[in-house]
Amino acid sequence: SDYTQAAFNLYKNYDGNKSTYGDIKVKAETSDIENSSVYAALDSKDNTKLHVIVINKNYDKPMTISFNIGGDKMYKSGRVWAFDESSAKITERTPITDIKDNKLQYTVPKLTACHIVLDLDSKVDPTVILGDVNGDSKVDILDYTMLQKYML
Repeated sequence: SDYTQAAFNLYKNYDGNKSTYGDIKVKAETSDIENSSVYAALDSKDNTKLHVIVINKNYDKPMTISFNIGGDKMYKSGRVWAFDESSAKITERTPITDIKDNKLQYTVPKLTACHIVLDLDSKVDPTVILGDVNGDSKVDILDYTMLQKYML
């Protein structure tokens, strides 16, 4: 089924670019085994990432999950891909930007499976070039001129 394939892809192609779940298992626990599952792994090829699979199995309500990440690495941001009861298509969801001292909260909608990739860097969206007002993928005098028009 489409959902079986989506579950496989959540581990082996979550972003549509063949990116995969980590290959070094780390401890992850949930306090609500009936309604949720959680798995975590590091990536031996990129030690700046922590991969977390979170599943909200609840039929009725979203679940706000509190993460408390152990270890000496301090994560700063996270990207989230998921599929849910309305579609087996994996889509990128709201990023995680509020991580303090390796603690964060994230709300997972009902009947949703997420692949969260936490990163040591706090990255700005690579598709956005700050200062590129006219959208031509470079910052130059044309952007300055357009900005002046907006300001005046």
